[in-house]
Amino acid sequence: VEFLVSDGELDGIEVVDCHRAWLGTVSSSLRRRTEMVLNRAITEVNYQSEVAPALQSFFNLGILPERVESAVTWVVNNIAEEARGALDAHALGEAVEAARAQGSGPSSEDNPGGDGAGARSTSGFGSAAQKLRARAAAVTKSSRIKPPSGQEREWKAMLWSRVEALEASIRTWSLRVWNLQRVLSKKRDPVSHVCFAELVYSAPGRRRAGPSSAREQGGPQVETVFEGFWHRMTGALHGEIEKAARAYPFVRSVLGVQDYPKLRALFRTLPARLAQRTAGKSVAGIGNTNEEVQAILRALQPLLEVFLAQSHHRLKETVEVMFPRKDGESGFKAKQ
Repeated sequence: VEFLVSDGELDGIEVVDCHRAWLGTVSSSLRRRTEMVLNRAITEVNYQSEVAPALQSFFNLGILPERVESAVTWVVNNIAEEARGALDAHALGEAVEAARAQGSGPSSEDNPGGDGAGARSTSGFGSAAQKLRARAAAVTKSSRIKPPSGQEREWKAMLWSRVEALEASIRTWSLRVWNLQRVLSKKRDPVSHVCFAELVYSAPGRRRAGPSSAREQGGPQVETVFEGFWHRMTGALHGEIEKAARAYPFVRSVLGVQDYPKLRALFRTLPARLAQRTAGKSVAGIGNTNEEVQAILRALQPLLEVFLAQSHHRLKETVEVMFPRKDGESGFKAKQ
């Protein structure tokens, strides 16, 4: 109907003109609702069966490549937001304080006179004073980006729990995108028999991809849906890590100096875990190319630079101790 109306040959017909606004509203509503269905199907396991009907609707509307790209963008933005929250030192401090409050918070036994004088003291001026103290504590927590003395271990443990949760979330999102790619590869329009994946890959502007096992077997010469997602996701992750490394000294110290090898090992095994989960399926698996490994490691580049700079500094200090300076030159140079 949209195609017929947009052609212009029906202009001036009263019945058509009267329903143009209604057609536009229905079309926008249908696109929005179908996009919500696809996003929900990507997010929740229980709705995986809705992926194919949503893709069929987009195909019927003639917007399948654009909506697949929009869904991938939505996933990338979600991962970027999760990374931003995981590395936010303000949120980290609040999480530590919340954990401490849960472990040592006041109980009902602390105020046995619940309906007597103790209860009355929580109203009026007492209540206002408590609100002021709570507000001051909230301001203190929100402005704190490094642990107070004695809480370093708690902050470090909380930071690592958030980083590990982020890695697990990236794996989950990646499997969801791979499932979207799998459905696209299998799904064909029942009338025209067009393969949905071929339609997406033939869309103009799609990036060409480097060599991989899929292309060696005659696969598409452009990026697959998952490859495009992986490229954009690792780029977004790099950006969030770079911002956190600049803004939060504690995050930079823990992940970039003290525990960078541990962080690298965690993310280095991420593609292998994805390959294990998707091996032996009817479509090509993911996580089994060197390109994917290198991309996720490049996302950690800002912290690698911090780690290398600190390692160089320590090595230089050791050399200076072994070869003390003499006459403005290091003893090492004089020895040479």
